[in-house]
Amino acid sequence: MTKYKFYIIFFVIIGFGISMFSFISSGYYPIALVDGNLITARTFLNDYIAASSYYDNLVKANKSASSSVPALSHEDIQKSVMAGLIENALIKNGARKEIGNDLSRLVDEKVNEVTNAPGMEKTVLALYGLNLGDFKKEILIPQAERDVLTGSLFLRGEKIEDWLAAAKKSGSIMIFSGKFYWNGQDVASR
Repeated sequence: MTKYKFYIIFFVIIGFGISMFSFISSGYYPIALVDGNLITARTFLNDYIAASSYYDNLVKANKSASSSVPALSHEDIQKSVMAGLIENALIKNGARKEIGNDLSRLVDEKVNEVTNAPGMEKTVLALYGLNLGDFKKEILIPQAERDVLTGSLFLRGEKIEDWLAAAKKSGSIMIFSGKFYWNGQDVASR
């Protein structure tokens, strides 16, 4: 057994290295941590692609309508996507605390209302470049959680904007990126 110990250790290290390489190259590494919830590079990239696609389609549509859309750089879109993902994580945590076990049911009801519309899949693909499953995960579910939390706060006489500003100030938010950092209230560029 001791004769093969070196080979076993060698292959374990090689296997671990290959596993880590595939894990990282697939985007399953954290780029932000929001109150204990990780935001992965893969999630960021998917949302960035959807936002870029939507923005490009918006610019094309407004060129033909002769109205102006503010010019955004790739960095502006990335910064906006990062800020949106952080807000979504804060809202998800807040909605869980406010609503409890009924959150999943309420979110599913809201998402099903939207996804049952005829031609939804083609529209989503054309506007965002996403299939319906990814659209639900990246866009609809976070929006439904926001709507549910907004309704709950409204019943207590609070506004989502005020709640979100307080959550941003009190939340534990870290961004692991060379491009961006958290300034205590929002995502800022380095």
